[in-house]
Amino acid sequence: MELFEILDDSKLEDIIEEFKNHPDVEYAQPNYELKTSSVPNDSRYSEQGALNKISASEAWNITKGSNDVIAAVLDTGIDINHEDLKNSIWLNTKEIPGNGLDDDNNGYVDDVNGINVIDKTAAVFSSVYEDYHGTAVTGIIAAEQNNSAGIS
Repeated sequence: MELFEILDDSKLEDIIEEFKNHPDVEYAQPNYELKTSSVPNDSRYSEQGALNKISASEAWNITKGSNDVIAAVLDTGIDINHEDLKNSIWLNTKEIPGNGLDDDNNGYVDDVNGINVIDKTAAVFSSVYEDYHGTAVTGIIAAEQNNSAGIS
């Protein structure tokens, strides 16, 4: 097997035909560059047309994010039990859940997953804001990929 570099791509088809017609050549074909893309199996991925516009699948070949990155979402609250988010929700390790104390001395009691600055509580999800906008925005940032559910 031989690999030839053709400097003038405009002649590629002619050169391949010439090789194919040579009696000592079994077959000849271009050596195409193979590019893979990381397309997730999430059920609603096809609805996320904007991801194609920003070449997300190509970027996912390089990185799929990091648990070392913390993103704060200032919105209507987050459903921390959402199937696409539950494994990505921040955990305040300085707080002991459910003990009724402000263990980290930041002014919020049991703020294990964040705070609600409007109500000045540790409730990061409120049924008052039933539009789930904060959950949707958080999903754009941190939805779990390849879990066969939701978005990426």
